Amino acid sequence: METIGGLRIWLLGGFRVELDGRQVRDEAWRRNRARALVKVLALAPSHCLHREQVIDTLWPELDVDAGSANLRKAAHFARQAIAPQHLRTHGELVELDASPLWVDVAEFEAAAHAGRKEAAVSLYRGDLLPEDRYEAWTDEARDRLRSQFQQLLLGLSADRERDGDLVAATEALERLVTDDPLNEEAQLALMRLNALGGARHLALRRFRQLESTLRAELDIAPATEVQNLYREILDGRFPSPTMRPALPHPSALQMDETEDVGVEQRKVVTALWLEAVLPPGDPEVTRDQLLSWTEKAAAVIDRW
Repeated sequence: METIGGLRIWLLGGFRVELDGRQVRDEAWRRNRARALVKVLALAPSHCLHREQVIDTLWPELDVDAGSANLRKAAHFARQAIAPQHLRTHGELVELDASPLWVDVAEFEAAAHAGRKEAAVSLYRGDLLPEDRYEAWTDEARDRLRSQFQQLLLGLSADRERDGDLVAATEALERLVTDDPLNEEAQLALMRLNALGGARHLALRRFRQLESTLRAELDIAPATEVQNLYREILDGRFPSPTMRPALPHPSALQMDETEDVGVEQRKVVTALWLEAVLPPGDPEVTRDQLLSWTEKAAAVIDRW
């Protein structure tokens, strides 16, 4: 749970600091390395590092004496920004010290470790320190946190599907593929959910978009498992009748709450017949043309 007051630091989606409920303005830092020092300590276990670790992280090209001088300057300006008592040195150690001290990365990882998927996902507001994407010291942590976030979304989607909530399951995966369009595990799961929810054309379109993106960016084809599901959906073999989610009868959707459920009702329906006539030719080309027109027609029908 997020605390009120004290020192609060956000690293996911961008750096932000609040001191006793008030945001620390950008101009308060005065030096970029003062801001970087707080970021490094906030990301560190227990928010504490040996001074040589800090120097190696922020000034790897400098010797100990020059690095120590830079560290003293950075600490001086950092204390001015967040109050002297919140950045302490104990012998060779440098640490953030506040009561309470709240850091979003620590809260995210704690929630993920405890299996609180929704809480963890809500804390992930973007990749770690995107403004520092070219700083080597952020790479490992950024990749680790992003991988955790993606696994959480996959798990959350699976939980919602087991609960029968295909909409929530799909939303979790949509967030994942927005973050990583080439994640084939997520794309495969989305194709399944689209088909299970009756949106066959969306599942087919998703495959074709993934196929195009993989070709353009990596010069590879989708994984065999993804291609197999695509063919099953295309051929009408997935989902099988036993897999289709139970949906309320259309008359139940239109029934007024005051109506007697035991009374037989008749509804007007529209039957649509669509026939595509294509000239003889290469079967693969013909199939692609037919699929393209089917998707377009399905999109129009869905809108109406």
